[in-house]
Amino acid sequence: MSTKVAARYGLRSRFARKGLILLSGPQIDPGFEGTLSVTIFNAGTSEVVLGYQEKFVTIEFFLLKTPASRPYSGPYQGQTSISSEEAALLTKEYKNFSEIEDAIAKFQGDIDNIKNFVYVVLFGIIVGAVIVILQELIFK
Repeated sequence: MSTKVAARYGLRSRFARKGLILLSGPQIDPGFEGTLSVTIFNAGTSEVVLGYQEKFVTIEFFLLKTPASRPYSGPYQGQTSISSEEAALLTKEYKNFSEIEDAIAKFQGDIDNIKNFVYVVLFGIIVGAVIVILQELIFK
């Protein structure tokens, strides 16, 4: 990209409405050279399939009044593909919000079961103690 141009990109509305969130940085700096990569998170409860070569982002280019005095020279300059570390993250299975909510509800149910068990045990201890005390008082 020229040092006289900056760009901004975003997720197309129809994908955002399905629960997808674009996580990448929104700006392409003047002087950037290489292949762009984006990260998308599905915050919805349904699977969203992106078809091969489907357009899912938009991009706006801005002509700067003067060339950038410090063009982009960061770690992604000249990239042509994603790193093996980034690829490993892509193949990792992540839970969506609905699955996390279900896990929390199950955990809460487990906690309620433990509380109920503790109450029953405490009740049994108290009843047992009362019986022992009454036996001591009655049969003395």
